[in-house]
Amino acid sequence: MLIIRPTQLNSFEEAALRHFEDEMVPHLAKFAPKHCQVIGEQAVRQAIRLGIGRARKFGLTNRGPVRFYIELMFMFGCDFDNDPQLDWANEVLNDTTLLDQMAKAERLYDRAMDCVAKIAGQLLCTHLLLAPQQGAALCVGAAFALGHGFGNDPLLPWISRTITNPLITDPSNRVKRMYSRMMTYLDRILANQNAEVGP
Repeated sequence: MLIIRPTQLNSFEEAALRHFEDEMVPHLAKFAPKHCQVIGEQAVRQAIRLGIGRARKFGLTNRGPVRFYIELMFMFGCDFDNDPQLDWANEVLNDTTLLDQMAKAERLYDRAMDCVAKIAGQLLCTHLLLAPQQGAALCVGAAFALGHGFGNDPLLPWISRTITNPLITDPSNRVKRMYSRMMTYLDRILANQNAEVGP
């Protein structure tokens, strides 16, 4: 008769967690490339481990829900689950009527996308026609960096030109173009700021 001791079970669980972490690193490098590049792989792995532990506290232990929880950390910050500005997250995560992990993750997704739509305004849904995941993250970042009306702000004409450019038909390409233009804009602002400060 095969007997599996508790220490062996712990070893199996640790191996599974390491495997999941190894899968999440390249996934997050695609999900939030610049962020991952700036903080480095060690910090990405630390965030993954933190996310696994925090997700477990809310009853999320399956691969899909935990992955989504970690994605939300990268979108809204590691403490999104207790951020008073994101009360919907705490509400869903602590909802005792949601016993099924997938149901909880789906509700969390719906509320997160509602939040993103509010932050990014109707622009995200109607005008930008961006690829959903990357587009949502881009709009949240733009709203925080440039203001919630960034899509039709006359001080930022390059955004509306990108949005209405008929030559960019693919949503993913529109995200890439918007991201590239935003980075150029922010680089120029920082360069000017550094020039004013001097050596």
